[in-house]
Amino acid sequence: MFDHCAEGPVTIAAHAGTDARGELYLSVYALVPSREASRVRLVMSDAEGDARAIVVDLHPEHKALEYVVLHYFSAQEQPWRTIQAMIPRNSAYRIDARSSAKVPLPYERDEVTCVVAIEDRCGRLGNFVPVVEYNAAP
Repeated sequence: MFDHCAEGPVTIAAHAGTDARGELYLSVYALVPSREASRVRLVMSDAEGDARAIVVDLHPEHKALEYVVLHYFSAQEQPWRTIQAMIPRNSAYRIDARSSAKVPLPYERDEVTCVVAIEDRCGRLGNFVPVVEYNAAP
């Protein structure tokens, strides 16, 4: 019998930038063998090692048709100090992907490292990849 939880997800790439409408976004590409991604984890840290975490709950209601999936979120730039004040240390800020909430991203992305990983329904966390800038807007 095939064990769909035997292989965990692999995070392929993550991008942040502005789309053709000028809206900020965060996108995450991942290979998910179970085809049931349940969470996206974003960790931001500065040069002093101060880190904050955001968890986006995906609520898979059915299996994805493909093994490679794209998750796309609206984002909002905020000063790093605001994000630090909003998210206590050693806890995660949770966002429901079905809500209209935007993922907070620091203005200072050249000074604050952002990495992302995907987690499947079985609780297996994939590798973390850096969030890179990509702007579709001219």
